[in-house]
Amino acid sequence: MSEQDKKSGKGKKNGAGDDNVTPFPSSMRDRQQYYKEKQLKEQPPPPKQPYEPMLNLPPAVKILSLVLIGIHAASLLLSADMKFKIYYALAFVPARYTGDMPFDIWAFIAPVTHMFLHVGWTHLFVNTGMTLVFGTMLERLMGVKHMMMIFIAAGLVGAFTHMAFYPFSPAPLIGASGGLSGLFGAVIIIMGNQPGASRKSMYWMIGIWVLISLVFGGIGFGSVDNVAWTAHIGGLFGGIGMFAYLRKKYYKYKE
Repeated sequence: MSEQDKKSGKGKKNGAGDDNVTPFPSSMRDRQQYYKEKQLKEQPPPPKQPYEPMLNLPPAVKILSLVLIGIHAASLLLSADMKFKIYYALAFVPARYTGDMPFDIWAFIAPVTHMFLHVGWTHLFVNTGMTLVFGTMLERLMGVKHMMMIFIAAGLVGAFTHMAFYPFSPAPLIGASGGLSGLFGAVIIIMGNQPGASRKSMYWMIGIWVLISLVFGGIGFGSVDNVAWTAHIGGLFGGIGMFAYLRKKYYKYKE
């Protein structure tokens, strides 16, 4: 092979000497991939999503539900005789207020304390479920203070409505049903006053609740002699009345 052929490249085998040469398009792709991966590594990680509990309950509803459950669970640790004495002392007994039974010191607090006692687990679970549903709605709309005012006021009205029908009854009234009926009543009024809502539907719901209380009041939820329907109905209208008072005083909106 002549010197001239060597200089001109003639005589080389096809492709020889090109082992260390990277084709231009491939080199650009590699460079782009490199910078892309580098950018991904330098980017901060996405912020963690806030933890959302399965049951996103407001604080007062949580506490009230736990108190109801805790009191009933603690009562299971008592002997039957001790449990009866405590329950009877803290229950609402109409005869204490009408002279048929002695008016003791417990009678001052029984109109409230009776709301935190329950006959059994079924009674407790029904009332706790109502607390979670109606209490959550009202606490989010009105706050802790006004929700609890409706609950307590409805319970008081329910208890004394019961006494109005059975003034000399020695049977103890227990259970949160009166107060929870009041929460339900307030929720119904709120829903009935929403734009586009039917007032007729609101009255129907109130009527259905009264009918249910009359029909199922004899199951024994809340009273030994199965007459707690009076507390349910009284509590319903007590809650509606307290809600109307709070709405007029604190919440200014058109019907």
